[in-house]
Amino acid sequence: MDQSMGSTSSSFSLTPNQPPNSQLDNNNTKPQDLEFLQLLSNPQYLSHLAQQRLLEDASFLNYLRHLNYFRRPEFVKFVAYPDALEFLDLLVSSPAFRKAVARPNVAEVVREQQMWQWRGGGGGGGGGEAEAQGGAAEAAAAAAAVAGSEGGKE
Repeated sequence: MDQSMGSTSSSFSLTPNQPPNSQLDNNNTKPQDLEFLQLLSNPQYLSHLAQQRLLEDASFLNYLRHLNYFRRPEFVKFVAYPDALEFLDLLVSSPAFRKAVARPNVAEVVREQQMWQWRGGGGGGGGGEAEAQGGAAEAAAAAAAVAGSEGGKE
């Protein structure tokens, strides 16, 4: 993992929902943004970001908000892991999720719930993006349950 991500520089100060000036398959976006977004589908990586305290950094949270441009139709087609968009929402909107996912056991529960959902444990089977996003929502609920059951233990 890139140790430079641990620094809190102004390199994350981008305007939310505005794509940067680069090309990805003739669209105005950065391949690095897409690669980073895809990493957000990995609960262990989310835990790493939280443990490095990046999820407490306002400029990093602004960068996460910036990544929401991938929801637009011209960019969403590049997103291979729809869970990444669901976890992006949680990271931006839920301080409780950001705090809970820092705990390795919570990240593991989230991963297990996510895998269960991918295997069709959440119903419908083969539901595509909606089912995958449901998996992230179920995983987030599992994280909240585990965090709550620990009674605030660190």
